[in-house]
Amino acid sequence: MKINIYCLGKAHNPEYKSLIQFFEKRIKPFAKIEFHIIAISKRNTKTSIDQIKFDETELLKRNINFKHYTILLDETGKALNSVEWAENIEKIQLYHGKEINFIIGGAYGVADSFKKECKAIWSLSNLVFPHQMVRVILLEQIYRSFQILNNTGYHHI
Repeated sequence: MKINIYCLGKAHNPEYKSLIQFFEKRIKPFAKIEFHIIAISKRNTKTSIDQIKFDETELLKRNINFKHYTILLDETGKALNSVEWAENIEKIQLYHGKEINFIIGGAYGVADSFKKECKAIWSLSNLVFPHQMVRVILLEQIYRSFQILNNTGYHHI
């Protein structure tokens, strides 16, 4: 299985990079993780939020291969517990192919038209996290999902 993680912004901050590498190494027996970090240009302070969302959405659309099962992480998405994450990843793997895209949108989210192109919209939490931290949380949850599916003791049900 291959998991693509698309995110807008900068390369991994050193503070988070070691955690990202830690989880990538743990996930490796189950899936290949590939980050696609899409650089965004510096914003003019007068640019409207709607324009920022539009511009960032267009960047994402140009970089994502929608033939793979695409999951947008968004605060408006469906809240799943860890077991549901695992079950959904298993179903996607069985019925939709061996490649999954996870999308981490910009600070203001994505345009509604983009949401319609995604197969699913999931929420990581009702809380707001820095985008760099979301990368780590996402990897941990992916790792936890594989541990649940393989019945290890990592996740205490």
